[in-house]
Amino acid sequence: MNVCFIASGGSKVGLGHIMRCMALASEFKKRGFGVLFFSNGSKGIKRLQENNFVIVDELTIHDIIVVDKYGLDEVFFDNLRRHCKILVYIDDTNDFDYPVDIIINGSLIAHSLGYNKYNNPNKKMLLGTKYNILRDEFRNINKIIVREKVKNIMITTGGADYYNTTSRIVNIIRSNQKYDEINLNVIIGDSFLNKNNLKNRLKEFKKIRIYENVNKISEIMLLSDIAISAGGGTIYELCACGVVTLGVILAKNQEPIVTKMDELGYIKNIGWYSDLTKNKIFNTLDILINDFEKRKNMINKQRTLVDGKGTEKIVDEVIQSI
Repeated sequence: MNVCFIASGGSKVGLGHIMRCMALASEFKKRGFGVLFFSNGSKGIKRLQENNFVIVDELTIHDIIVVDKYGLDEVFFDNLRRHCKILVYIDDTNDFDYPVDIIINGSLIAHSLGYNKYNNPNKKMLLGTKYNILRDEFRNINKIIVREKVKNIMITTGGADYYNTTSRIVNIIRSNQKYDEINLNVIIGDSFLNKNNLKNRLKEFKKIRIYENVNKISEIMLLSDIAISAGGGTIYELCACGVVTLGVILAKNQEPIVTKMDELGYIKNIGWYSDLTKNKIFNTLDILINDFEKRKNMINKQRTLVDGKGTEKIVDEVIQSI
């Protein structure tokens, strides 16, 4: 049997859709499925090719089609039905009653979004962090050792950094001498705009490590005592590793997730990228850096959120549907 993924990745949408589809595709491969990708966006295609996935330029008939992209409508899904037996949608927002067989939303707030089965009483709803899609590197991971002294801060704003948020965060932290001895582990994504200018700018500062084309980001997470991260899927990866996290909101669909995770004590919400200020970042960092017990408690709570086995559970459910 085969499964075809439809996903996009590039400078505007980042690589989040591509990355979680690759994670799910890898699990299907383990179970003996043939895997294909139908994708656009040069950065996304490049990442797929680097990971040896087959890319097709037209849709034929497939046993399963998995869709992970925004801006779709009912006509899109209805047309896809001619090409598959099982239609799956990886969703974040519940914009309308999707005419599909299986909906996947592995976020903390999935159950509160009001999904229903109006158009298909047999529709499967795979909702909540039990079905959160993480790559194999986050399965059975060695948890971070909570260090009393903060020595490393990781900064990651996704695959695209459309708003130059990375540079802004680094400039703010390096403007305060009391953080001079803390290493900054800065992740530069494939689709960053003005990538070379950013790297040259970062090299002007001391104690900055630049990571690009990272194969196992979990290794950098486990080196870091605190992370400042965009509020997308990386938040769950950081929780799987057990890294105290400051969440930055870069998109509308991230706001309710970051807000809820702060409310429940998994991360600290420092608001929208456009509203970041020195005081907001300094005040939050100071509280966490100076309160070892608070950091330990946050990490202990994070470790109950995701187990890294969401892809296994999803593929089990899809196979049952077949």
